Amino acid sequence: MSLDDIIYRRGPTAQERFLGSPKQSLLRWANSDMIRLVCISDTHNAHQSIPSPLPGGDILMHAGDLTNSGTEAELDDVLSWLAVQPHAHEIFIGGNHDVGLSDAKTLDRLLAAYPELTYLEDSETMVTACGRSLRIFGSPRTPRYGNAHHLDAGGLGCEALLRALWVVRPLVHVFGHVHAGRGVERVRWSPAQQAQERLCAGIGEWLDIIRVVSELIRLMVFGRYRVSVQETTLVNAACVHGWRDELRGAAFVVDI
Repeated sequence: MSLDDIIYRRGPTAQERFLGSPKQSLLRWANSDMIRLVCISDTHNAHQSIPSPLPGGDILMHAGDLTNSGTEAELDDVLSWLAVQPHAHEIFIGGNHDVGLSDAKTLDRLLAAYPELTYLEDSETMVTACGRSLRIFGSPRTPRYGNAHHLDAGGLGCEALLRALWVVRPLVHVFGHVHAGRGVERVRWSPAQQAQERLCAGIGEWLDIIRVVSELIRLMVFGRYRVSVQETTLVNAACVHGWRDELRGAAFVVDI
């Protein structure tokens, strides 16, 4: 792909968006205040080979590991790609590979070069879209990995982060790092969910089994959850995945 192709890349037309996802397009038309998030992560210098163009939306979020080595040249390349995407708001955080972002002078130069982008490091920003305001917090910190049980490839997540989610209960949590855990999961913050997590951690008891089974039976009978229970959409948006990271996944789209 040439530089001109990157600079003048157009976003998908309304017809292309509809044909690509008729159901989501109709839902979005029926709910005009719905905000569309486009989520990617762990591009590791492979951003040019990700299925493109990226889906249209209101907010583009990159959850870190933009590069392999975190050099200024690598960061400049991927940020120039992010900056020309067709989204009104483009937000990113660093990952453990993006070491160049820890250098204040490098970070200042990059942010000055791409004012379209918002960088978050243990900080938040307010975004207004579709007549609504969202508070978005971003951080590269992971206190510890090697446990937890959501989109983490079988126990590679962070227990401290999971505990924080139980407290905050955001609408959406976008993350990456564990490539094999790529996917989307909706979590409802209920006693049954707590029981399931205890069972997955190997510390569950018979009461936890009863709670989980009861919830499954209720869902099969009534076919839906109680409206009063809060929920969060978890998005492991890792784009590079596969046994040798040879696969390239498309962006995830979440409407809220």
